[in-house]
Amino acid sequence: MRIALYSALSMSLMVTSALAEVPTTPTPKKQYNEPTRGFFIEHGTVSKQGQVSLELNTGSGNFDNGGGIRLGLPNSELIINSGFDANGSNSALLKYEMKDFKTSNNSSNAIQWALLGGVSQFDVENGTHNTSAVLGVAATVGADAGTFTLSPQLVHSNSSSTESDTYVNVDLGAYVGVIDTASGLFSLGVEGIFTTQDNTDNTFAFGGRWAYNERVNIDIVPLILQDNDLTGFPGLVRLNVMF
Repeated sequence: MRIALYSALSMSLMVTSALAEVPTTPTPKKQYNEPTRGFFIEHGTVSKQGQVSLELNTGSGNFDNGGGIRLGLPNSELIINSGFDANGSNSALLKYEMKDFKTSNNSSNAIQWALLGGVSQFDVENGTHNTSAVLGVAATVGADAGTFTLSPQLVHSNSSSTESDTYVNVDLGAYVGVIDTASGLFSLGVEGIFTTQDNTDNTFAFGGRWAYNERVNIDIVPLILQDNDLTGFPGLVRLNVMF
């Protein structure tokens, strides 16, 4: 009896030791593919060549339903939107990727930046319309879990009913990943769009992004302070699906 007990204990220890030595395969971390933009502003990054993503947007207040497409081209990205902002404008923007800039040889956080150029148009009451052209630059840097973007732009606006106007916009954005779960990555962000345009308020936005998986991203922006403030849930909602 005693010999049988010792044999059983020895066998249990051998099995336990063998199981402990079996290497466990770590769960691979998801590679999220977020769009190269914030909620409203463009980052200094561009999509890879051949990468395509479709976007849908809706919202409360003055936001109508709309959509767009983002196409990765050689060293650049073409963004086409329809009915995105409160004016329901249609726009086309090209971002051209520039060589990363490092503040020092020892710095591991390179500044990614791109040149911007585009046009947009929206209809005004009484059959008139407004056409704008924009030239600028966007720069983005990542630090730990945070991402920061600065984008100064020169805008020339021409309306069929009023005199043309030239002004400067400066976009600022800060974003931080909050928690990475089995259901995706959740992050928060705040943006500010400062403008010298007459009779136009600066815009501030606060919201969150849910990177659901490697292909799907959902933005919810419940707080937008501008000419016509938007507060409440869900506010602006943007869906990005990558192919």
